[in-house]
Amino acid sequence: MKISDKLNNNLDSNQGEVLDFQKVRDLWGLDHQKTEDLFSTTTQFSTGVVKAPTHMVGLKSEDLVLLPYESTDGPYHKSLVGKIEPGEIGISIMHHSPIPDSNPKESIKLQCTHIQLVMGVKAGVVTINNPSKYLTGSFGDKSYPMIISKIKSNGRVPGDLWTKYEKNIRTWAVIANAFTVFPDDYNGSDPLKVRTEEQLIEFGNYVLEALCGDEGAREWLRHPNQHLYCAELAFIAMNLGLYFPISEMKIGSDLFSRVKAALAEFDFVAKTQNPVIDQIEISVAEEEFPSYSHFVGSGEIKDGFWSNLIVRPYFASDMIERFIQNVVPRNMLGEEEGSQFQKELVKKIKLPLFEMLNPPEKMRDKFESLFADLVSIIGIEYRSYEEFRDAIEPRLIEISKLASHDGKAYIPPSLYLDELTKNQTGKSNGIVRWEYVGHGIHKSVFKES
Repeated sequence: MKISDKLNNNLDSNQGEVLDFQKVRDLWGLDHQKTEDLFSTTTQFSTGVVKAPTHMVGLKSEDLVLLPYESTDGPYHKSLVGKIEPGEIGISIMHHSPIPDSNPKESIKLQCTHIQLVMGVKAGVVTINNPSKYLTGSFGDKSYPMIISKIKSNGRVPGDLWTKYEKNIRTWAVIANAFTVFPDDYNGSDPLKVRTEEQLIEFGNYVLEALCGDEGAREWLRHPNQHLYCAELAFIAMNLGLYFPISEMKIGSDLFSRVKAALAEFDFVAKTQNPVIDQIEISVAEEEFPSYSHFVGSGEIKDGFWSNLIVRPYFASDMIERFIQNVVPRNMLGEEEGSQFQKELVKKIKLPLFEMLNPPEKMRDKFESLFADLVSIIGIEYRSYEEFRDAIEPRLIEISKLASHDGKAYIPPSLYLDELTKNQTGKSNGIVRWEYVGHGIHKSVFKES
């Protein structure tokens, strides 16, 4: 059987002495031999096997930082002290890469299944989740690893001002966590509604009014159109924190005084059922500071999205393209191998793609035709990866337009993995910087010192 060594040769590990691989194998039940085995996707094809560094965030194995975590390490994760300082904000991308879920939808999402906001507090580190009571502000069980990064300024913001944005993000995250609702069907049937600056500010105003007891605002947030799953909560909180200062100048004296009083009472946090959320310092902005647009420009509407958003949401076409390229890196394998492996891969996701799009009955024949074209295009050898992208993109966009629901944009957890990887490889959008912290692995599988 043919193995694609072009990829495997890039994964030489010197981290094996850190982990006890017998314990690793006992935990996940697979024959993991090296650190990168935990953060790579191995796919069996009819003519060979491709092992792709899907969760290595663009790093070589020797550059990975392994973070031992333990939920019984006290509620504030002392083992992460110094990695996330008080006041700093991170993202935890929780995934099942070490033992992949067989559900094809999870494969399309690169086995990334949950996003946490990670907050540095005086006592250590706590998390915010949606559903709000999920994991009770902790990191979960031993079989659920994560990749942690911190959100940082793009370099154009003075340090003392950046701390104000961080506090504003923390405040929005706690309030939104208390008053937004987790959707019943979050796996592809809850498209993102906030795409523009105007929609972002509107959402923020409803959240503030809900905090102040407005039942109409609370009802608006309970409507299915406004529901937020985990990755959307992080998206909303971080964007509001950057572009919507909770200041008197921004929201007016009346609302400002009401918000300030509600935050001081702090009773609302009980709605989150997160026992450690009270460790997160939140407040209104007593001193005025500008919207982050002051440093990145006013932005524009591009592909239906405000270009200043911290991450550009995905259409179904983006999710498909990223999945195919991450699992079978065509530009690394070369056209001869890459085209055939990708062609075989995309055939495997026909049914989950159909279910995700759920095209109207009258459009289902068109889906069959477009999908057949897509398979054919992918199987052709091109002169460069860029030429391949130019060929595939129009067909992916046409397929995305078949979706039966009005909104077609998503913030899948895997999007944050892609953003961190792009940042590590110099391809960030430049709005913010994602600083790699490390790969969290339960401390029970490390060798005892």
